[in-house]
Amino acid sequence: MPAAHDNDRRQVGDRLREAILRGEFLPGERLVEAQLMTRFGASRFNVRLSLPQHERVIQAVRSGDPKAAEAAMREHIASVLEALRSIDQLGGPA
Repeated sequence: MPAAHDNDRRQVGDRLREAILRGEFLPGERLVEAQLMTRFGASRFNVRLSLPQHERVIQAVRSGDPKAAEAAMREHIASVLEALRSIDQLGGPA
């Protein structure tokens, strides 16, 4: 069974990923640890450990804070467009 801090880290990472994909963080926007701690009610430890898990949506930088990755937004938009095309091919929503 995973330790409680593993679940906390995973939850922070999942919530951050969802926020990025919803556009709450713009591509290239700095992800400031202190702000993420406040936003997600998480410890610095869990925020720091959650970031590398989502390298497709978070761009690591050599110095300073990580950023929301532009590639993730393009990928998300492409997946939404693909889903819309599939719905259209099926005759639209029920």
